[in-house]
Amino acid sequence: MSRHEGSCHCGAINVCFETAADLVTRECLCSYCQRQGARYTSDANGHIDLSFTEDGVLRYRFGTAQADFLSCRTCGVYVGAVAALGEDHLMVLNINSLENHDQFPEPQPHDYDGEAADARAGRWQERWTPVTLKIN
Repeated sequence: MSRHEGSCHCGAINVCFETAADLVTRECLCSYCQRQGARYTSDANGHIDLSFTEDGVLRYRFGTAQADFLSCRTCGVYVGAVAALGEDHLMVLNINSLENHDQFPEPQPHDYDGEAADARAGRWQERWTPVTLKIN
């Protein structure tokens, strides 16, 4: 089991990602992710602890409005996206917010434009990481 820790620049959002998988890094080709320079990873069998204050995080929704894209309200760093699917919360993590981000493989580009909402939710359930939200 490997442990990856990180945060936004000012430390208001903290993340701890535990996984046993050989991680793949993805690059989403949508305009939002491209503008953020985001590089993603996730593990459906891993776990993420994400802690922040509700007033310290900026939640942004676009497209199908199925996920919250979380950025720090103070320093602006984008840490990843969280989706609530039923009782479960799942997350895809922007590895740029991790301390060891330089140890991840080069990202493989993926184009999800045109993906139906139900197909998107199914992909997230297969790939995204279960997350515990610790809102202070």
